[in-house]
Amino acid sequence: MSNVELTFSLPLALGAALMLIHAGIRCKNWLVVRKIKTTSIAKLTGGIAMVRGRVVNGNYELNSPLTGKPCAFFHLQVRDRAVRGNLIVHERRSRLPLYIEDESGRARLELAGARLDFPPSISCSAGFLAKGLSNNVKEYLNKMGVPARFWCLQRDLGCRETHILPGEHIYVLGHCARIGEQLYFHRSGRHPYIITKQRGTIVPKSPVPGWFISASGGLYLLLFVLLMHFN
Repeated sequence: MSNVELTFSLPLALGAALMLIHAGIRCKNWLVVRKIKTTSIAKLTGGIAMVRGRVVNGNYELNSPLTGKPCAFFHLQVRDRAVRGNLIVHERRSRLPLYIEDESGRARLELAGARLDFPPSISCSAGFLAKGLSNNVKEYLNKMGVPARFWCLQRDLGCRETHILPGEHIYVLGHCARIGEQLYFHRSGRHPYIITKQRGTIVPKSPVPGWFISASGGLYLLLFVLLMHFN
């Protein structure tokens, strides 16, 4: 193998190794999560666990920015789709604590670092071939300094809000710890931390497609490097 071929093959071999390692980590995490069973909050003592319960907010009132309806959590994003990369021109997320409760007890959810897997509650857009924004959305954007029009032109804006309602049933997978009388779920190290409505989102039937893509890509790259070496 010439120096040029060696220089070209080394990055490919490194990429193949990284993809295979990534596939192994995904498969290992899937096997670990698959063994975790849903348990009641009262039985939690610490470590990674999964619970199902209903959402409870604290002693506060929280309303959706776009609809004004009560909610326990919201995340709002407005993107300018005319700008390369869909530039985020406005983002707002509630920072108040969130709780999950079942018949046995209550736990606090620290949302920092959590993967919130919820479909958008509100999704609308303005621009060419779009239905346009409702009046309450336009009023909110103008109030926040994000006008829907630029001079006489309609801006190509995409607005998406996800909110969680009080009383809504959710699944939580994450690391739990007890501090005094309070039980917390939070992100810890490499453990997954997922809040979702569907258990299948947390524990898929198989690690495909992510595992398969990483493994097959790594094997193809490794095979290509070996063919270069023996030719």
